[in-house]
Amino acid sequence: MNQNRRSFIKLLASFSAISSIGGCSQLLTSETSSFSSNLLLSAFDDHSGQHFIGLYDLDNAVWVIREKVDFRYHSALVQRGDLVSGDVISLNDQFLFVSRRPGNKATLVDQRSRSVVDIVAEEGHHFYGHAAEDGQGRIWLTENNYKKGRGLLSCRSKTNLNEVVKTIDLNGIGPHQLCFFPDGKHAAVGLGGIETHPDFPRKKLNLDSMQSELLIVDIESGEIISRAKPPHPQLSLRHLDVTSDDSIVIGAQFQGPKYEQFPLLYFYRADTGLQAFDAPDAVWESMNHYIASVTVKSTTKEVVVSCPRANTVHLFSLLDGTWKSAFRMSDPGGVVVTNDGDFVISCGSGELMCLSSNNGVLTLEQQYRVGDTRWDNHMGRVVLGLS
Repeated sequence: MNQNRRSFIKLLASFSAISSIGGCSQLLTSETSSFSSNLLLSAFDDHSGQHFIGLYDLDNAVWVIREKVDFRYHSALVQRGDLVSGDVISLNDQFLFVSRRPGNKATLVDQRSRSVVDIVAEEGHHFYGHAAEDGQGRIWLTENNYKKGRGLLSCRSKTNLNEVVKTIDLNGIGPHQLCFFPDGKHAAVGLGGIETHPDFPRKKLNLDSMQSELLIVDIESGEIISRAKPPHPQLSLRHLDVTSDDSIVIGAQFQGPKYEQFPLLYFYRADTGLQAFDAPDAVWESMNHYIASVTVKSTTKEVVVSCPRANTVHLFSLLDGTWKSAFRMSDPGGVVVTNDGDFVISCGSGELMCLSSNNGVLTLEQQYRVGDTRWDNHMGRVVLGLS
C-alpha cells in the first residue's frame, strides 16, 4: 500500500475536516443543511499535473472532497438504489471513479464503511473510463479485452467489486460510455470502434478499419437487441444520455480526414432509428470533429454538448431535433443541470460556467473560478437526500 493510499484511508476514518473524505463521510447526509443542492463530482488535475478526485459545493464555493490520487480518472458514478435520469445522481453510500482509457483501475469510496477499494481490470483487460448502475444496484463497466480485441460489458459482484459475475461480449471494439434506460434492464452503449492497448497508451490502432455503433443491450439475456451505425465508420460514437421516454442522444468524434465534415450529434428512438440533429454545416465544422459530454435536461428536452477542441458548448432541442445556439468558453468538458435548471459546464482552465437557456439562447448567469484546478471531461451532480 503506497503512502497516498494510506493517507486516503486515514482521512476517511478521521471525521475531522470538511476538506477531507472523512469529513465528507460524516457530513453528507439527508439531514445536512450546511451544503447546497449543487454538489459537483469530478476528477481533475492541478496546474503541476497532479491528479485529484473531488466533490465541490458550487453554491458555497468550498471543496467537500479534494484528494490527491495516483493516476488520472475520467468519470465518476454514485452507486444508488434508484435510477435517476441523466447526470443527476443521488447520494447513497458510494462514489466510483474510473480511470481513463487504457487504465486498468477504478476506485470506490464507501462512505458507510469509510473505506477505499481499488477495482482492477482482469488480466489482459483495460477500462474505458465509464461505469453505470443497473436496476438491481449492480455496477457495470465498459472494458477492452485487448489480447483478443473484443469490447465487453462487465458486471461486478455487489459484495466484491473485483469479482466479475457476468460479461457481455459486444462483438465490436471500443465500448465507451453506457447509460441505463429507466427500466434498469437495458443499456445504451456507445461503441467507439477504436482499438487501444496499454503498451501504446493513447494511440489509436485501427483507424483505417474501425466501425462505430450505438448498441442497445439486454443485460439479463446478454442479447444485443439493436445495432445502429453512423453514416461514416470513422464517426466514433462515445458519449450519450438516455431520457425518461427511452430516447438516446449520442455525440461523435470524427477520426477521418480533417477536410471531411459530418453531423456530430444524433438521437435514437425505436421508431426512427439513428438520426442526426439538424444544424447548419457551419455548426458541425466549428466543432473541430469532437464532442465530449452530452447532457439532456429532462424537463425541457434541451441538450447541451461540450466541444473542448473548439472552445464552445452547443444547445440543441430533442423536441424538434434542431440546433439552437452556441456559447464560447475555454476548454469546456463536463455538463450537468443544476437544481434551478441551469447548465453548469466545467472547463479545463478551472472555471465553472453557469448558463441559462431562454428561447433557445444560452446566456451566462455566473462564472466561478476554482483555483489550481483543471477539470477533466466529465462531471456529475450529487443530490442530498434523494433515494
